[in-house]
Amino acid sequence: MILLCDTNKPWLIEYWPQLTFILLAAGYVIQTIWGKILKEKEIKYSQVTQNKISELKSYIKNYNELIFVLKDYYYVSTQNLKEKLPEHKEKVYKSWINFVTSYGILRIFLKKTEYAIYEEVRIQLEEIQRRIIFNEIDKFYGTVDKDNVKEVWEVTNEIFPKKLPELISIIEDSLKEDMNIK
Repeated sequence: MILLCDTNKPWLIEYWPQLTFILLAAGYVIQTIWGKILKEKEIKYSQVTQNKISELKSYIKNYNELIFVLKDYYYVSTQNLKEKLPEHKEKVYKSWINFVTSYGILRIFLKKTEYAIYEEVRIQLEEIQRRIIFNEIDKFYGTVDKDNVKEVWEVTNEIFPKKLPELISIIEDSLKEDMNIK
């Protein structure tokens, strides 16, 4: 052992009060820095989570509005109410803009694993609109496309009542999992 002062005592025993003070000071500095880093991460996570929830609320509101407008548009289109079509087309256009905007903003907050389900919702909604437009075109020209009739039937009996609610349920479950809600 190295002896510094008294030849009979090791330096660790001789200077233990000073070493204790140095260790305590170093521990305090490390604890303070670590606490600050954790606090900043916690605040950032909290803000991101709040923004994600806010954008998710906007997305769901715009989704519900779009579904309502598409159903109304579908009804007007299939019932051949030509005088109401321009008004409903305008509503669909505005609802699409709101929906796509909220989806675009929400994507900023999504994990890569979450993209697929939201994209599937968007694709299904575009498919509904496409089928309604093709049905409208068929009625305008007085033709009947059997494939289009099947597709319109699928919108009524499969996509609106089954596929879209399933996708929204998956989104809700994902959100609950993120928030540790059971």
